[in-house]
Amino acid sequence: MHEVFAVNNWNSGQFCLESLALALDGDESKMPHFIDALRSANLPVGSVDCGKVMLRLEERIALAILHTFSSRANIDPSTMAAALGFWPHVCASISRFVEFRPTPDADEVDPFLFFSPIAIESIPVPVVDEYIDIVQNRFVIWRRPSSDPTYLARALGGGAPEPCHDGAEPNYLDALQKLKAAPVYDSISLGYLDAGDFRPNIHAHLPDKRDVLPSSIHCLARSATSLEDTYSFKVSVNVSLVAREMKRRALGLQVLS
Repeated sequence: MHEVFAVNNWNSGQFCLESLALALDGDESKMPHFIDALRSANLPVGSVDCGKVMLRLEERIALAILHTFSSRANIDPSTMAAALGFWPHVCASISRFVEFRPTPDADEVDPFLFFSPIAIESIPVPVVDEYIDIVQNRFVIWRRPSSDPTYLARALGGGAPEPCHDGAEPNYLDALQKLKAAPVYDSISLGYLDAGDFRPNIHAHLPDKRDVLPSSIHCLARSATSLEDTYSFKVSVNVSLVAREMKRRALGLQVLS
């Protein structure tokens, strides 16, 4: 019965504080703080009856990121929420493979078996996974694979495959082989932390669509890569993985991290 309610929670987007805490493997008493952090960054959080909140997929992903940075790196949730609020591209990009649809009007499929009942171990998938790094407790960098893995998802069973970058259509075995390849990353400077506040990189041009990268990505990538080459300390979180773990728990599936 719990699993039925869990699935309904995820599919409807309606969560009580208890169900949110279960999905995040966190403390129920701290959930209002995370919800308030989303609201402070103007990320939409709806209210429904019986003390429940309504969260879109992107806001659920944002909560998973806030909770992880708070619990593992002691980053204030409102600070990270401000970064995600200014850069909605991050959660929108991650959402593509948390709920993968081969086409906008297609049903959701799971080509990478992220949500298989037997896939209990939290295993990174390098060609898909995206990261947020905090360098020197100050600089916030978003890393994601340069190559769009959508064509791999389709080849692995998510619909009709798209041509690869070289024009060839990948088959199932080719796609499995490419999953083992080490990706090249785009590193994007989101901004920096200053006395508990997030200062965005205002030099980036933000496109209208959240799933489109800034047109100045190449300039940003150069500066971010240079920064990454000179740091002495950073906190790196696989934000795709923590989003998947949240969904698995919300669906009543086991997570072994």
